[in-house]
Amino acid sequence: MRLKTRQITKYLKFLNKHKTLVGFSDWNTFIGIKTKKLNSALATIICDSLEKTMMIKLSDEFVNLKNSQQANILLHELLHGRVSVMREFQEKGDNIFFEEMFVNDIVRGFEMHKQLKF
Repeated sequence: MRLKTRQITKYLKFLNKHKTLVGFSDWNTFIGIKTKKLNSALATIICDSLEKTMMIKLSDEFVNLKNSQQANILLHELLHGRVSVMREFQEKGDNIFFEEMFVNDIVRGFEMHKQLKF
């Protein structure tokens, strides 16, 4: 099924607001215009670390879920994307360096949304 403009806008707004939590602040986010059957998955994410883009594809079932369930799934996909990028970089080099990079990105993301204090 083809997503309506308001649905795409809603999902992109959520993703762009929360992508900083997982270190994707300078990445571009895209949503597939058409939903499709994704076996047992409700959504999938494909990241391109060179272009700093992520594409999220939604299942037919996704659009019928409650807002809270949709938000949970979109955040879940952002985390999958971040982990896949971390693994890609780890395979190319120093695992300790890339773990630090990953953790720093996550901490910066949380700091952007909430000031840390005692």
